[in-house]
Order: sequence, then structure tokens, then C-alpha cells
Amino acid sequence: MKKAKFKGECWLWPYSVNKDGYGHISKDGKLIDAHKYLYELLKGKVPYKSELDHLCRNRGCVNPEHLEPVSHAENCRRGSQTKLKPEDIKKIKKMSATMTHLEISKKFSVSRQSISLILSGKRWI
Repeated sequence: MKKAKFKGECWLWPYSVNKDGYGHISKDGKLIDAHKYLYELLKGKVPYKSELDHLCRNRGCVNPEHLEPVSHAENCRRGSQTKLKPEDIKKIKKMSATMTHLEISKKFSVSRQSISLILSGKRWI
């Protein structure tokens, strides 16, 4: 698999998020995914039967440059290939006593928000 390439930093959705960490917005009386809304606003319609994969692995990110339309099967496959293993999670929890989230994120090549979600119990419980 190609290494993800994206421009700039994650654009973290500053408003409400759902229980899975995705930003959402009300449009025409319905809640829709904020990342999909911004992608379509700035890049065009998501192709039929496609969904957006967060190349940055940050569910709260709405930067269209970090999103790629893929099939549901591909999105699931990519999501199942997380970088972190259970032993990494144990190390991260120990490191948090003496290191910042940013320092830990650099050691494991994941986003700072991923570390925050792990340590808050919202991921890798």
C-alpha cells in the first residue's frame, strides 16, 4: 500500500462530534458528516457507492486533502490495519506520565489526537 500523502495539518472540527469522533453539522434539518460536507463543498461530489477515508487517521479532521473516496470494503480494510498494537497502547499509557501527547505521537507516528483519544479511553479501551 502507498504511504499516505496529504498537505498541511489536520483541520479539527471545532463544533459538535458524534460518539465515534466524527464532526457533524445540521443541513436542511438533517445531521450530516462535517468531513463529507466540506469535501463536497471544496472538491466535489463523493462518487456513488464511495465513502471518505481519512488518510491522516484522524476522525475529527475535515481537511479535504486528508480525505480519499474509496469503497466501503477498502475503507474497512484500511481501518483494520492500524499502526498500533496492544503492547504499544501499554507503552503509551506508561509514557504519558513523563511525556506530552505530542512527544508520544511522534514516537509512534500517529496524530496527537490519537494519543489523546487513547489516554481518555475513547480508543483502545
